[in-house]
Amino acid sequence: MSDDPEGPPDAELAPTRSPGFGADAVDLSEIEVSREVTLGTADPAAFTATDTEPVAGATVAELRAALRSADRIERRRAAVALSKHPPTDEAVEPIATAALEDPDAEVRQFAVEALATHADETALTAVEAAASDEDPWVRAEAVVTLDAIDRDGARDVIEAKLDDDHPAVRRNAMISVYRARPEDAIDTLLSGLDDPAERVREYAAELLGGLDDDRARRALATVAAEDESALVRATADRALGGAGTPAPGGHGGRSPGTNRDRTSVPPGDDVDGDDLNRSPDL
Repeated sequence: MSDDPEGPPDAELAPTRSPGFGADAVDLSEIEVSREVTLGTADPAAFTATDTEPVAGATVAELRAALRSADRIERRRAAVALSKHPPTDEAVEPIATAALEDPDAEVRQFAVEALATHADETALTAVEAAASDEDPWVRAEAVVTLDAIDRDGARDVIEAKLDDDHPAVRRNAMISVYRARPEDAIDTLLSGLDDPAERVREYAAELLGGLDDDRARRALATVAAEDESALVRATADRALGGAGTPAPGGHGGRSPGTNRDRTSVPPGDDVDGDDLNRSPDL
């Protein structure tokens, strides 16, 4: 994102308006990972892929069969619907298989997200494997799901994603590390301030504002003065208590990633044509 030479950053780009800013979240499940849809060219069925009403009365056996359908929307819907059934082997195993083997990356992503409701060994093993998927949005979803299922048990897998080649994955891993142990996350967040992706730096600055640490304050002061991104500078300034910062009891320590506006594309880096947070959510 380029700075506006005519004046200060647009208020609409303030981190408080960033996707992910809002009420405290108990885990990363509120940080959804979505794919961009171009209106006018998107398959209309894609907008209803999470609507399980068409299969509300389907049995586990029927949903398992639907996961083998030639229609990718039916497969996505079946994965979501199966997650609403009791976590028996018959319900969990087909979702896990879809998360790892479906030829469509969006179906794999839906299946990974669905596994968050089935926190057993089968689900955990599948999601850990999905963290190495070739598609970055599947990997990013896997980090969110691992955080929800077993943040501490999956620590090594999550921390390894801090070095992923896609910023959405790095962002989610950084937030999970902070969620696990805020007091031990400062080195991770300081590294995040040097990330090449603007959105990762923004999230790192926002989270550092929740730490009572002199290193954090010094780093934020530098970023507020020197970062090339107006959005990141404004975030760091607010984290330090600058103009626009909510009053005590406001956002300090809250993780970005909650209460997203699902109808607008948020500000942020354009990474090979893909915004770090893409909308609408499917």
